[in-house]
Amino acid sequence: MLSKVMPYLTGLFAGQAPATSCAALTAPPSKPTPPSHPTKPTKPAKPAKKAIHPRLRAHSHGRFDLLLVRAPGARGAVVRLVERVHGHQVRVARAKIGRNGIVQFRVRDRNGSAVTRYQALVRATATTKAAHTRTVRLH
Repeated sequence: MLSKVMPYLTGLFAGQAPATSCAALTAPPSKPTPPSHPTKPTKPAKPAKKAIHPRLRAHSHGRFDLLLVRAPGARGAVVRLVERVHGHQVRVARAKIGRNGIVQFRVRDRNGSAVTRYQALVRATATTKAAHTRTVRLH
């Protein structure tokens, strides 16, 4: 039995670790193993949408109200013109902003000399955020 143990003991005293020792089994691998699946390519970051500041101008012209919405940074965006009635928004008209950043509306004035409140809602595009104008009062 001593002949079987002797080579093991001589290797320990010589500073060599035998192949069956714990040190040989727990040694870290020399190279990191590649992942089992390839990594997905990352998508390029989307550009941040910019804020716009639309303006609404209104004039009463007899039986019609003339309204002008300016939003130069939002070309092609859809604009909804709403009327504020008893705290609710009632859609009056809808159009797209032109190349020059302006859209005009002509709305029939149905309440005569009473006050009409208008507001324009500009929808978001691929490059701009949604926005709305201040409420304009017309007599």
